[in-house]
Amino acid sequence: MSFILSVLLLQLLSVTHSDVIQKYTLRSGSVELIGQVPNVLVESVVWTRNKDKVADWDKGDMTPTYYPTLDKTELNMDTWALTLSDLQPTCNGQYALQINGIETAKSFQLIVLESVSGPNISPNCDLRSCNLTCQGAGIDHTEYSWTDNQGRNERGSVLKVEKTEGLDRVYTCNFSNPVSWKTSSIKERELFPPESTDANLYIILGPIVGGAVLIAAAIGIAVYIKKRKVPDGEELGGQVPGVEEPGSADEANGEDENRPLQQQALQQQGIQLNAML
Repeated sequence: MSFILSVLLLQLLSVTHSDVIQKYTLRSGSVELIGQVPNVLVESVVWTRNKDKVADWDKGDMTPTYYPTLDKTELNMDTWALTLSDLQPTCNGQYALQINGIETAKSFQLIVLESVSGPNISPNCDLRSCNLTCQGAGIDHTEYSWTDNQGRNERGSVLKVEKTEGLDRVYTCNFSNPVSWKTSSIKERELFPPESTDANLYIILGPIVGGAVLIAAAIGIAVYIKKRKVPDGEELGGQVPGVEEPGSADEANGEDENRPLQQQALQQQGIQLNAML
């Protein structure tokens, strides 16, 4: 009689409640599935994956029986929880617990995932703003979000940013799935280099300034050459009395060559003066 009541209670629970719980785990990891065990006398226990047996126990058995559906399983005979180890994507599926031949209300959809990769940030910028696109490997059960060092927080793979005066923002992309996450960051100074404005100004004004410098240099050279060609005593702007303009190197060499002739002339003048005396 008590067994019949237990069966009726189990049927009532399975009809009134049907919960499928998403259970995510990392590849090569482990997970414990704890079923909803009613307060009845347990005569038999069966765990299934997609209706195939994983483990079972019947009253009078010393130990549970495990099936080759999964390699590493363990049934707790106190709580009837099922532990799965060294999980691979092939372990994915819906796991259900049967007590006394009746499936209980709570089952599990197991999803084994790889760890996400580090994301890459691709900027698309003009002088005042950027669209930052974050991209990681894989699309299953993944999501993107953005943060910065000023408290900004947004969801999605694309973030639009505006250039700030301090250029001190750091933008971080968070790429995740339910069991792992990785981040990548980019500094505002990498998006808007401080020297970019000066560089653009140089591109515009550089040829103008360069041309002006060349013209000024040409005028200076012309004035210098003209000044060197003016005869003695006719210096541009007037010559200060008593100040003799130094000659060029060629003039100095000429003076050195004429100096013996000048000395000879002076000697002759001295001889003539002595004869007269």
